[in-house]
Amino acid sequence: MIHRPFSPSSVSCALGLALLMLVLLPACANKGREILQQAEAQYLEGNTLEASATLKRVAIEAPETPEVAEAKELAIEWLSKKAALEHGESKRELLLAGLDWAPEDPDLLAPLCEVEQRLKNWDAARACLKKVEGRIAPSEHARLSEVLAVHDRVVAEAEERQRLLQSENPLDWYGLMARFPESDEATEAAQKLPDASLCADLKRFAGQLKLTGAQVGPTTWAKRLREQKERSDQLSMLSTIRREANDLLDSLAKLEEELGTRAMLEDEAPASTKLVEGYVMVRPPVQKLLKSFEPSRYKMEDRLANIDRFDRDFGALVTQVEECREAAELTCQGLGR
Repeated sequence: MIHRPFSPSSVSCALGLALLMLVLLPACANKGREILQQAEAQYLEGNTLEASATLKRVAIEAPETPEVAEAKELAIEWLSKKAALEHGESKRELLLAGLDWAPEDPDLLAPLCEVEQRLKNWDAARACLKKVEGRIAPSEHARLSEVLAVHDRVVAEAEERQRLLQSENPLDWYGLMARFPESDEATEAAQKLPDASLCADLKRFAGQLKLTGAQVGPTTWAKRLREQKERSDQLSMLSTIRREANDLLDSLAKLEEELGTRAMLEDEAPASTKLVEGYVMVRPPVQKLLKSFEPSRYKMEDRLANIDRFDRDFGALVTQVEECREAAELTCQGLGR
């Protein structure tokens, strides 16, 4: 091997580079320190995000200096402290800025997961929880996971309520009302059911067959008439009774006709049959009473006597009529409706 002596020019070049490094290093360090001081001033003024952005300049303007690591530590510290004091979107922004410095830091990720949940950013919260699994305390992960699980159940229940409500099957509407009785969908289902289910509208059809304890209607006519002492009052009450009797017959006819054509579930047919039986029992004695009101046939004394006779005859039917109503109600109760 041939050894060549260093030339004066090469020695000078090496010395020049060394001297340049000695000059530049303090300059970089000074620049880094200057940036740190600027960032600290911003932080103390409450501009944490601005301070974090300023600290980013250290790695660019003063690379390979101790200030680079210091800038990272300060940024994470300041952003974490500020985030702990904030809520909502502001907290989220600070934590994301911190994760820009330390993407895998569990002390930043865990609170971010919670913030995403509070802000209802559920997809982001789910992704966040996957990141921190095994890196934060199991109890904390379980707590955050339970919040997400509750949300998922709420969403699933909402979808199920909508599915049942949109169904064309009235039984699904009944199921909706039974499972989610306090929901808006249950209220909507209850409004839809009377058009499709007799049991859902049973009160309207059975009302005319509820006789015991009624304040008006055939079981009260004789008593109300007896309470009138003046002839003019008796005439007025007879007019009232005639009007109520006509209204009752008209109502029974319309209800029976509607039962013959309305939509109902197949297993509700026995209830319909019992209702019609009750209507049929009520109609003849009321029709007979109305005929007795014809002026050309009866005097006042005869009308009063006919009312008493009607009261006795109709009283014998009350139990049978109400048994028809109760049978219809029991049919619907047995079906869970």
